[in-house]
Amino acid sequence: MKFIKKNKFVIIVIIIFIVTTFILYQAYQLLMPSNGVIYGNRLEGIKEVPIKQDLINEINKSLQEKEAVSTSEINIIGKTVNIIITVEDDTNIKTAKDVGNITLEHFEEKQLKYYDFQVFIKKKDSTQNNFPIIGYKHAQKDIYIWTKDREVIQ
Repeated sequence: MKFIKKNKFVIIVIIIFIVTTFILYQAYQLLMPSNGVIYGNRLEGIKEVPIKQDLINEINKSLQEKEAVSTSEINIIGKTVNIIITVEDDTNIKTAKDVGNITLEHFEEKQLKYYDFQVFIKKKDSTQNNFPIIGYKHAQKDIYIWTKDREVIQ
């Protein structure tokens, strides 16, 4: 008991330090809940279904051979494959959609069932307001769902 009375101030400081440390740790855990990866486990299995650069080059080459296509670009972000196609100004919407649908023919079945695909089709002349059109294919679906056809506004 003498020890406690003699060192009362030191014991109070130690208790305050321990309580403050505990409170700061709990606040840190509350504000910074996870130091894990951004996508969590959503990318699990992506290494079993890779899309190689050779395939991307093959698709770009195939698209460039189409008369309606001016340029193409493919980006893969996580489980989403973004395909950006610029078509010639005289291309109609049906032809542009057909070009977009051709992109799926190059992928293997397991890639089609794992990745989501987005096709952005635009024209060089951005004043033509019936473009861009966008197609989206979910991993569990077989075809693109396209934005509604847009009317040309004069």
